[in-house]
Amino acid sequence: MKRYKFPSTNKNFFIHYTSGPYLERHCHNYWEFSIITRGKVLHKIGSLERIVDENTLLVIRPDDAHSLHNATEQEIACVNVGVREEVLKNILSALSPDLYESLLEGPYQELKISKSSTIYFVNMFNKIHTTINDEHASDDLLATIFISVVRELLSFNHKAKQSKNYSPTVNEFIEYMRKPENLTLSITDIIKNMNYSHCHIIRLFKKETGTTPSQYFLKIKLNFARNLLETTNLSVLDIASTVGFSSLGHFTEVFKKQYSLPPANYRRKWNIYFDSFDEITDNN
Repeated sequence: MKRYKFPSTNKNFFIHYTSGPYLERHCHNYWEFSIITRGKVLHKIGSLERIVDENTLLVIRPDDAHSLHNATEQEIACVNVGVREEVLKNILSALSPDLYESLLEGPYQELKISKSSTIYFVNMFNKIHTTINDEHASDDLLATIFISVVRELLSFNHKAKQSKNYSPTVNEFIEYMRKPENLTLSITDIIKNMNYSHCHIIRLFKKETGTTPSQYFLKIKLNFARNLLETTNLSVLDIASTVGFSSLGHFTEVFKKQYSLPPANYRRKWNIYFDSFDEITDNN
């Protein structure tokens, strides 16, 4: 089995693009974060075999033996970011004291990320290649990509801590709000359906999360709407109705407040990025 060493440079991290399977079982002496950008991957790591969809960040630790295979007939592709072990440890330990150890000693981890995050990584990789003659510009872009990977790790760690620290009642309430079929309900309806005391759950939720159920529920709805704008051809009116808004004007107002763009403009911006993403991945 091959063991790959970090490139012999003075840099702390590097990036490369892989199109197609990596069938040979191998490991590294550095951390590798692989963003699956296209296809469905059979990831063999240690004694595990995992089917991994696109828009997933794989956390490969030093000396983790693994290989990547096509899980379907569709071609697979991924962006890989390599980081020196001591660099990642120093940065994560400063930002979140327990995160590095949890990644190092815990079970193998896959982090589901948004399509917009995947496209961001691919576009940034492409920008690095357009600035290949400007070493400082390339280094700055690479540092930005690495910071984005760290942000995904911190977000994942924060969500895991939140879920762990919430009481079973609040966790159950949140999971009920997240179900797509419940997005058209009111908070009052949800509380009634779950047989909670209205005053008690409102008080408990605010104490544990720092926000009200209504504010939390609104963020869930807007995030679901954003995903529909990115991944479907549903009209903005249909999406508004799907997430429980009876007024298109009200939906547009609150969506713009959250994402700085009206829904229709957000979708047009997304389509531009999506076209760019297709061109980049198809040409590599």
